[in-house]
Amino acid sequence: MKSGTHLETVLAQGGFAVTAELSQPVSTDLSSLRQQIRALRPVVDALNFVDNPLGEPRLSSLASAQACLEEGVEPVLQVTCRDRNSAAIQADVLGAAALGIRNVLCLTGDHQSQGTHAMSQGVFELDSVQLIQLLRRMRDEGKLRNEQPVTPPPPLFIGGAKNPFSGPLELRVTRLGQKIRAGANFIQTQPVLDIEYFSRWMELVREHGYERQVSIIAGVLVFKSHKVLKFMKKHLPGTRVPEALVQRIEQAQDIEAEAIAASVDLANALIGLPGVRGLHFMAAGARLEELVPHVIDRLRLQRQQRGHAS
Repeated sequence: MKSGTHLETVLAQGGFAVTAELSQPVSTDLSSLRQQIRALRPVVDALNFVDNPLGEPRLSSLASAQACLEEGVEPVLQVTCRDRNSAAIQADVLGAAALGIRNVLCLTGDHQSQGTHAMSQGVFELDSVQLIQLLRRMRDEGKLRNEQPVTPPPPLFIGGAKNPFSGPLELRVTRLGQKIRAGANFIQTQPVLDIEYFSRWMELVREHGYERQVSIIAGVLVFKSHKVLKFMKKHLPGTRVPEALVQRIEQAQDIEAEAIAASVDLANALIGLPGVRGLHFMAAGARLEELVPHVIDRLRLQRQQRGHAS
């Protein structure tokens, strides 16, 4: 069953997708989020909304995705396994599909001990691979986990995340294969700062033919300073930050301009990499809606009308 989403259509027709990830506020006020969505509407095919990153409560991904639809942009609902059991996840996905939210990104979720709500109890009944399998079964077989029928089945476009940098390359490719066999239709990667390393990972991906089985959307970080890179290098396991990239920005006369130029260069390198089907923008120490349109304007990317939800 096809989901009929704009994102699925772009990828199925051989287009190059552009997505971006917004972090919701700890607030009941949607006005700021709506402004960000409207600013990004002309340049994206879909917008992701995080699901309590690090276990810290935010305005929910489901409510944010609904607001995104109302603003005429297609959302990607992020769902983690940390905070809900399988019954709650299935209920949320059915509710989302009923509202017209059909792109779902399946995540295991950061452990709550990494954030400021370590007192919360993690669930982790499923992991991301099992969640992908569960949603595929709901869509393709019309059945819940307990065999109860779903009528009509939810027309989902199912995604997974991948970090090619957190361990041996071969293991990362093996894990990708597990998500493809589970039923992933698209993969969004963590930010790529080391093009050479990512290119080697993509070589292995192509050797297995995985790029023909799933649409890989490579992560792009937009940032304004070398300080962000230094922090990631020191404090975030599973990231690879080339020292040459840090020095390029640190030694520039205009640090902010050079950081943005570096984001453009990284994105252009990914556009030219065989097997990459799109870019997924994330921000660090910067407002995504302010920088991403400027970065996209400077890319070697065919422009098209984007992001308008039906």
